[in-house]
Amino acid sequence: MRWFGFGLGCWLCSLAFARAQAPPPPMAPPSLLAEFWGHQTRVNALAFSPDGRLLASAGGHTENPSELEIWLWDVAAGQALTFLRGHGSSINGLAFTPDGQFLLSASGARASLIFGGDHTLRVWDADPGSPTFGSELARSDSLTGWLRGLTVSRDGQWVAAVRNATQTVHLWQLLPGQLVDDEVAEERVRLVEMPPFQGHRESLHAVAFNADASLLFSGGADPWVGVWEAASGELLTRLHGFRAGPGQRITAFALHPAGGLLAIADRNREVHLYDIRDAPTRIEEVARLTGHRAGLTDVQFSEAGTTLFAATEAGRIWLWDVRGGETPYRAFAILQEHEDLVMSLAQSGTLLASAGGRASGRAPQGDTTIRLWQLQPEGAAP
Repeated sequence: MRWFGFGLGCWLCSLAFARAQAPPPPMAPPSLLAEFWGHQTRVNALAFSPDGRLLASAGGHTENPSELEIWLWDVAAGQALTFLRGHGSSINGLAFTPDGQFLLSASGARASLIFGGDHTLRVWDADPGSPTFGSELARSDSLTGWLRGLTVSRDGQWVAAVRNATQTVHLWQLLPGQLVDDEVAEERVRLVEMPPFQGHRESLHAVAFNADASLLFSGGADPWVGVWEAASGELLTRLHGFRAGPGQRITAFALHPAGGLLAIADRNREVHLYDIRDAPTRIEEVARLTGHRAGLTDVQFSEAGTTLFAATEAGRIWLWDVRGGETPYRAFAILQEHEDLVMSLAQSGTLLASAGGRASGRAPQGDTTIRLWQLQPEGAAP
């Protein structure tokens, strides 16, 4: 691992269109802290453990079976602790449970290429102090279609993902293991799948819970975002205003730490910000963040919610001031260290992780380096 000092030189540029009289940004631009090497294929997913000590990374391509593994990194040491093996197709999503005990992973390949491939949701032991650390604890299988957009509710009880081949939204309840003779746990954790949510007509790519997990938001190649009642699977309403057609799709969601703002990223180079405090009764679009020069792949809010990080297919990470109120939404910095598209972002405390590779995911894979950024203190929201 290489360590870098603080520097804001050639790899950061201030945007020329920023207003001269604009208030100061919510944080100073991040500095590049470290780089993790080892992946040979594109990194599709990243996730920090809740305490920030572990970073999970994965991707792979079915044509390279040796790459179909999840790397668990010791962040402080910059070294891989272990490799989680078992998936047979590309790993498209990673998420830790809020208590840090478990890591969930979602995999799948294009149905047109591999029928009967590994389209599974898996639960792994993510507790380094456990004797079964790194072991697979539970699994939910699917017949076909990529499993993507993996997300865990804030209370840790629910897991959601989408299958793009069947245009369905899937929900699982994460339950403790059953007891045998009231003493010995037969299993530590169980996945109980609910009936799929149906209503989309095009492929799906992203899903998100609201703060109390009463609602699910889903999106993909349809020109709208679905708003579902999680308990019943009823499609309550649709958010319109998104582009459809070849290459157009919603790619990622991010929920503000305070729970009232939802960021929706798409390949049309825009981030839509929605006020969802009174959802589903009232959902209002409050801003569109434009100016990106390539399609968006992922979005993440900072811990205090003053900054939105937006990753693009051009290998850039845009930093947006999203304090709102009397403060205008504006981009105030761009991170330009990546040489290929940035596929995934993860944020924990004062750290931001980013990674990707070339669009095909096949050799040559391009820049598959995981970059770790040191975030600066955030200014107070108005």
